[in-house]
Amino acid sequence: MTLNPRSTPGSPGNATPLGSRAGSPVPMPTADEIKAAVPPTGISIPDLIARFREQVPKTKDGNRAFIQLVLSVAKAMPTNRTLVILK
Repeated sequence: MTLNPRSTPGSPGNATPLGSRAGSPVPMPTADEIKAAVPPTGISIPDLIARFREQVPKTKDGNRAFIQLVLSVAKAMPTNRTLVILK
């Protein structure tokens, strides 16, 4: 029994790869892009989020993946709530 005879491999009805969004040509930012966005003096968390807002999927998992990516290359400074690149 075929539930959707028009669905074929590669069709829009199939799952999309991790980190991609249907209808969006902009991929999730890379670690290198995040590093390049953080100046030596650091960047505020809201400013970094704003810079990549259009590249982060608007889902809980998308936000979680972005946060994990940021924390893999930067650390938050508790004194002034800015992010700096890990050495």
